[in-house]
Amino acid sequence: MNLPVKRNFDKSISSSWYKQLMCLAVILLVFFIPSLLFALFCTDFKIHDAIEVYMDPGNFSSKVNAMYVDGCVPEGHCANPDHDAVINFELNRNFCYWAFLITAFAGAAAFAGVLISMCGNFIQQRVDKYRKGYVKYKFENHNVILGYNDMVAALVKQIVNDDTERRKEKIVLMTSHDVETVRELLFTDLDKAERGRLVLVHGSRVSAEDLKNIQVSKAKRIYLIGEDDDIDHDTLNINSLEIIAKQIPENKKIGCVTYLRNRSTFTLFQTSDIMEEVKKKIDFYPFNFDETWARKLFVNCESKINGISYPSLDRDGIDKDSDKYVHLIIVGMTQMGIMLGMEAAHICHFPNFSTKRRRTKITFIDENADIEMKFLVSARDRFFKNCRYAYQKKKRVMYSKPEKDFLDVEFEFIKGSVAEESVRNYIEECARDNNEILTIASCMNDTAKSLAAGLYLPDIVYDKGLSAFGNENGEKNEVVVLVRQNTSAELLNIIKKGNAKYRKYRNVYPFGMLNDGCELDDTLTEWAKRMNYLYCVFDDLGGAPSLYPDDVVDDKWDGCSVSDKWSNIYNAMTIPTKLRSVGVDYKSLTCRSLTEEEIGLLAEVEHNRWNVEKLLMGYRPVTEKESDEIEKSIAEDGSLKKDYKNRLNAHYDLRPFDDLKEDKNGRNVNRYDFGMTKGIIDIIKN
Repeated sequence: MNLPVKRNFDKSISSSWYKQLMCLAVILLVFFIPSLLFALFCTDFKIHDAIEVYMDPGNFSSKVNAMYVDGCVPEGHCANPDHDAVINFELNRNFCYWAFLITAFAGAAAFAGVLISMCGNFIQQRVDKYRKGYVKYKFENHNVILGYNDMVAALVKQIVNDDTERRKEKIVLMTSHDVETVRELLFTDLDKAERGRLVLVHGSRVSAEDLKNIQVSKAKRIYLIGEDDDIDHDTLNINSLEIIAKQIPENKKIGCVTYLRNRSTFTLFQTSDIMEEVKKKIDFYPFNFDETWARKLFVNCESKINGISYPSLDRDGIDKDSDKYVHLIIVGMTQMGIMLGMEAAHICHFPNFSTKRRRTKITFIDENADIEMKFLVSARDRFFKNCRYAYQKKKRVMYSKPEKDFLDVEFEFIKGSVAEESVRNYIEECARDNNEILTIASCMNDTAKSLAAGLYLPDIVYDKGLSAFGNENGEKNEVVVLVRQNTSAELLNIIKKGNAKYRKYRNVYPFGMLNDGCELDDTLTEWAKRMNYLYCVFDDLGGAPSLYPDDVVDDKWDGCSVSDKWSNIYNAMTIPTKLRSVGVDYKSLTCRSLTEEEIGLLAEVEHNRWNVEKLLMGYRPVTEKESDEIEKSIAEDGSLKKDYKNRLNAHYDLRPFDDLKEDKNGRNVNRYDFGMTKGIIDIIKN
């Protein structure tokens, strides 16, 4: 058998099942051909007899005896029992005997050998294909997970638990990793019901054919995770989005939760819109592991997967008469640490900035703080040009104070280690200040170093976590310590649950575990959608709407740019903080309405938050010359204000709340701050 024939034969029998069956049929027929030939030349050897012996070789002896019993000439031969007839009969009997014998051997070889072996091989191949993820199925209205990492098990659990209607839709996970290994890793974390919903397939998220094989165009929702070992992880995920969009029909749109691993990529897609051809087919929901954890710590204040509740940065809230302020110390300017700092800047805005000029303070401590500070300041240059920040090395402090000092947050960078005496003295001094609501987050990438930094701080840090410790007025001011743990929270949980009455580490909390890096709770997004709707209809209605129709809300949201969506999301993230500052429990469905005084206070808080948000997203205040030009334009058609915003990212309204001006309609733009604040209660109730 020459090489092409061998290759084609091997390809056929190892491919689709129907080709294997065709091959089997040919083999069985080839074995049966001798029986057919004997049936043609032997008068007493009938085809049905041959088939019976071929199918059941054990029937050979009974068939021979049935035809020729004890040498008696059967009917047809007894009419002329001469010598020739007897001879012919003997020859015919021997011929038929050997015909049956050959047929029996052919049947035994075909069925006992080829058929059973091939059926066994077929089943084994099918099992191997399933285990390796090469079996193709038809799917519809299924959840698709593209890629695998340590977040996937928790993601599967959330999808299953989120299925309130119990439709038990399949979850198709496609990965380029070894499927058997992935299955073993996943199944250790999933229960029987969760395993039953999961189908694992081998393939690449950037292969149009592989995506088509899992019917990605018929999916209910897509979770584009990617593989951990990808060098160009985020680029491949965006490439996959484009390929998926091409497979989705024109009249359909699918939500796609997309993991962007790098902070810079994630930040880019907070300000830049996704491609138009993709946007038409896909609802793009980018998320970043570090940003998600920042939200869990500072907004949701819980990790559901790990069963941990976290104290909020402002604890029970900071009102207009309070002298307290939030101070977040971040040990380690890692990607996680910087993300925590930026998210805190988005969230921590309080009314006592207006009344007592109390600012939120965010401090970074790192052995390379000078270098990391330069990278951060250059990346967020428009923000830091308008924000107070200081650099400290031992006792030398350099402050940068902007000309227009209107932001309610400030930053500090300390070069050093928490093991150094000067840094420990600084932390101890902060812990003793009862006006500081202090949270320390150890964010080092190395779990052991992060744990050591979180557990070996000055004693005063842990003493203030004890219920007996209070200030001169008897008020508790606990210091909270957050320690990054990559895989499991169990070590710190064991330490926290020590059986001694004096539990030193009772206010130390683990965070950053890989098994809880994707949040499917849509509450914030729904709040953000309604805030966007409020903003869109505010002028037409002359105030906040009383109703929020879902279809209209969704249409307005779909028409938003990515940056506007994030603006509304960041606004929604501050709802709990704002309401705590005026004593309203946002989790209560019967929470009271806001008073006019509270609306006025929180309207200014909202503008202060908006200032920080716009600066962090790359906008800048206008210069005096630009301001004069815009004010002249406002008196005419007002077009220049929008032109500066879109063309130069220069925003006329980036200024103190009391300095906000009128727009082309002759109304002060602060009306939006009042309107957004007044609608908060209706939004969360709705």
